[in-house]
Amino acid sequence: MHYEWDAARAEYIKHMERIFAKHCSTTSYTNGSYRYPVYYRKDGKNCRTNGIANVTMKEIPSMQYKFGTHRMDIGAALIEILDFLESHQGEDFCLDFDSFYDDNDD
Repeated sequence: MHYEWDAARAEYIKHMERIFAKHCSTTSYTNGSYRYPVYYRKDGKNCRTNGIANVTMKEIPSMQYKFGTHRMDIGAALIEILDFLESHQGEDFCLDFDSFYDDNDD
């Protein structure tokens, strides 16, 4: 795949992760004010963010949520979901990442 396709896929996956994280809550934060942190590896270093992860398609599989001794591999799951959607939409599925979200709502 070429760079533009990977960049578009990465933008969609990061946006989907942001949506998913908005639906995580704890008993301390039930009003939507808590953003579950996502952990990932970038340039060989462990990273954590409460915002959009600064990752490429190569790094997205490392994205995860940690729940004590458990983890959810959110990056790998979102790649699989996007692959599923792409394979079931055929040529009608279009990744146009120039206008699909407004980044001012964080």
